[in-house]
Amino acid sequence: NGPDGDPTTDDGTDPNNPDTDGDGITDGDEVNGNPNNGGIISNPNNPCDPNSGSIPTGDCDGDGVPNGIDPNPSSPETSDDSEVGSVDDIIEIDILSNDDYLSNNDSDSIGTIDIVQVGGNAGGTIDFDPLTGILSYRPLTIEQGTTVTIEYRVCNTDVNPEVCSTSTVFITINPIESLIIPEGISPNGDGINDVFVIENLEILYPNFSMEIINRWGNIVYKYTHNGDANTSPQWWDGYSNGRMTLNSNEIVPTGTYFYSIYFNQEGKEPQAGWIYLRK
Repeated sequence: NGPDGDPTTDDGTDPNNPDTDGDGITDGDEVNGNPNNGGIISNPNNPCDPNSGSIPTGDCDGDGVPNGIDPNPSSPETSDDSEVGSVDDIIEIDILSNDDYLSNNDSDSIGTIDIVQVGGNAGGTIDFDPLTGILSYRPLTIEQGTTVTIEYRVCNTDVNPEVCSTSTVFITINPIESLIIPEGISPNGDGINDVFVIENLEILYPNFSMEIINRWGNIVYKYTHNGDANTSPQWWDGYSNGRMTLNSNEIVPTGTYFYSIYFNQEGKEPQAGWIYLRK
């Protein structure tokens, strides 16, 4: 029996229940036009039509978020994100914080999400955690001073077909502007200042070369980088790789040593300075 009273009509509604789909609108008003809602005709078997929020515990758009807390219960929505970080950071972004989807650890979720990269120009290491909704990104050193993009797709995999949305994350990598040169090292194996590291040198000047001499002018260290800003140089560890009359298997004596950095970049003059080594 149909909701319009025609015994020859069979549209799947329950003749013993005046509101088959439980959305608060009688089957007759849904089929013939709801006079309280401008005469809109809707499906009496679909609780999401015409009001997707009428069943708070339902999930009209299939995104795994109950209608009652879904900002957009009739359509799964995601929004773009942006963040700023440095090349030596692991940059973390809660990409679901402004999306309709909930992380798999969220007790309100009634679905299961999966997050994958589908585009973008970011060249670093990308990791998505569907349990928390966190995107982790470790930039490449050559990305300093640029903005990279990661396009992602999030899907509720508990429905068939899966319900998915796509957005883009914009990550600005702060530029590196200066070198950080220590004044001393103590290569004693304690893991603190064991190596003479000049921070940012290989990033700003990937073709650099460097020499270190003792007070008599003997070379104790000589190195030329390979031109790759993403490769860590072989920094001086206190041992001699030059022509000193000293056992190369032993750390050079405590004292002051003198370095020269050749940037091998047009218009950039070499830089000299000193470093104190204490055993």
